[in-house]
Amino acid sequence: VSGGLVRDPAVAQGLATLLDAPVHVFDEAESTLLGVARLAMGIDPFAAAEAECVAPADAGAYLRDKFRRWESWMRGILAA
Repeated sequence: VSGGLVRDPAVAQGLATLLDAPVHVFDEAESTLLGVARLAMGIDPFAAAEAECVAPADAGAYLRDKFRRWESWMRGILAA
C-alpha cells in the first residue's frame, strides 16, 4: 500500500489485521506516477522499492468484527 493514508501507522496495521496477512507499506509520495513510468519503460514497477512490512496484530482484532457488521449493513442497503 502507499499514499497519504498509510502515513498513519494505524491504517497499515488495520489493513494487515483485517486481511490477516502482512501488508507492505511503500514510502513513495508519488507511487502511482512512479509505477506507471516504470511500466511505460518496461521496468518492473516494484523494482528497487523499499517497503516496511506490517504484520497482523491482536491490537486491531476488533476491526474484524466491525468490518463484518459494516458488510452486513452494506448488503442490506444494496438489497433495498
